[in-house]
Amino acid sequence: MLKYKYPTLFHKKNRWIWIVIGLLLLSFISIFPISLQSFIYNQDDLPFHKLRLEGYFQSVASGNLFPKIFYNMANGSGYGADLFYPSILLLPYAFLRIIGLPFVQAYFSFQFFLSFQTALFAYLFMQKVSHNQKKSWLFTTIYTLSTYRLLDQSVRGALGETQAFAYLPIAMLGLYYIFFTDQERRGVAPLVIGMSLLLCSHFITSFMFALFILGYLIFAKDTLLKKKIQFFNLAISGIWTFFLTSWVLLPILEQTLAVPFNFGNGSLWSIGLNFSLATLLQNSLTTLSGVWSDIQPNIGIFLLIVAAISIFYFKKVSKKTQHLIFISFLLLILSTNLFPWSLFQHSFLKFIQFPWRILLFVSFFFSLVAVSIWEEKMNKWKNSVPILTGIICLLSISFTSNTLYQFQSIQTNQITNENYGTFQTTALGGGKEYLIAGTNYDQIMQLDQKNITPITALEAIKTLQVERYQNGMIVTLDTQKTTTFQTPFLYYKGYQANDKNGTVYQASEKGGRVTFTVPKGQHSLTIRYQKTLIQQVAGWLSLIAWILFLLWVFTIYHKQDPWKMAPFDTKRKPIATSTI
Repeated sequence: MLKYKYPTLFHKKNRWIWIVIGLLLLSFISIFPISLQSFIYNQDDLPFHKLRLEGYFQSVASGNLFPKIFYNMANGSGYGADLFYPSILLLPYAFLRIIGLPFVQAYFSFQFFLSFQTALFAYLFMQKVSHNQKKSWLFTTIYTLSTYRLLDQSVRGALGETQAFAYLPIAMLGLYYIFFTDQERRGVAPLVIGMSLLLCSHFITSFMFALFILGYLIFAKDTLLKKKIQFFNLAISGIWTFFLTSWVLLPILEQTLAVPFNFGNGSLWSIGLNFSLATLLQNSLTTLSGVWSDIQPNIGIFLLIVAAISIFYFKKVSKKTQHLIFISFLLLILSTNLFPWSLFQHSFLKFIQFPWRILLFVSFFFSLVAVSIWEEKMNKWKNSVPILTGIICLLSISFTSNTLYQFQSIQTNQITNENYGTFQTTALGGGKEYLIAGTNYDQIMQLDQKNITPITALEAIKTLQVERYQNGMIVTLDTQKTTTFQTPFLYYKGYQANDKNGTVYQASEKGGRVTFTVPKGQHSLTIRYQKTLIQQVAGWLSLIAWILFLLWVFTIYHKQDPWKMAPFDTKRKPIATSTI
């Protein structure tokens, strides 16, 4: 008798195909229905990131993957966004533009890509931790469609923090292996890769992640001291991360040692210092967040219910789940002014700008709490996973639809394929973090981009001609005395002027602008930004580090078989865990 053969697509070995399809559907739901528009409503950080995206697209199209300065920003004066805010992870967007997609469609496609990344890495995280398909799917759904993530994506236009949502699970997987398993060495690779991606996507989130590790080490020091191998692997991970990202870190250090920037001044923002726990809870009861000045950060009604249930079940769940609940509520409190942030508003903690950014970590840990409580108390409920999935998807669509209505009701400006090139070309973000402290930015924006301002020996200049091109300018002058002049470029270390006679003049800074001093005589100066020696050395250092790191992972890790397991395998038993 012939046995019935199941169609290949439905064979259990091809279950991963349906998982990927499910992840793609979640990704679409996360941007539905707002992505169906033929325009983008202007959002808090969107003008800045629009210029970043387009600046990087133009650089990649011209063959430069590491441009450092974007000349489509600051109205042509050149802003060092790529110096401090690496753009390499925007490469998929640049590719979409290169193949011909208009701005709006490329932007929404990139948002879809980021959502899929988030869903995929969240699924792989939970699959590696639990080796349980239902738990992995449930965690992925809750985390990918979490309200604060949707707020970053569709309300604030916070592109970097949206990217950080995708890479946080990778870094957390590394911490899980190091702190909670008897195979600590397996955690080095995911922790290093995760921290490197966080650094390259959103520096503030990577800073908060480092503080999280430090806080956990302090909290659990008595238990962790019994296994010093954990500290060793954590230190190894930190060293690897430094060398892999030295192409980012060392140039930032070089610039900040040369001149003071706005991000080194200032303090915690009032929108964070005034954010109370009562406000957070009230905001979370709704399926909206407000827009612009009425923005209402929250974790959403689903995670709020999870928080309430976790209190009820606290004494009835395992120690592991209690541990997750404690961390989640601690982070929840830290995201509000219940913690006395005002005492630290001028400390190094000012770099996070507003404490409710911690809601990213709150979303992650309460998603874990939800899965843990489901496993221990609700996993026998019939059809509980599809029912919860449906509820979460409905809440996601409701949130995005309400956001769309709010933008419409206040007649928010629209960014279209026709006006994106001229829309707010001077936007640098709320804090103008990468300007030199004290720069009169508004005054510089009033300058003609061919404007050269002699500030000494004005009467000695006989002739002065200026030719501006995209990434620099050519200045021809004849002066009878030593002359100092300012260009319209914003100053960053690396600008230089090459004279036709072979002399190279290094730029100085005055009023936040690139300034040169030249001796008397005739000069034909080509002024442009050149990568510094430290930038070049750091680039090669990172490249060598990545080669050595990948070889190390292949030779050392491959022997322990940590990556051979299929990512969607549900048969392998979980790794033995500690009792922390």
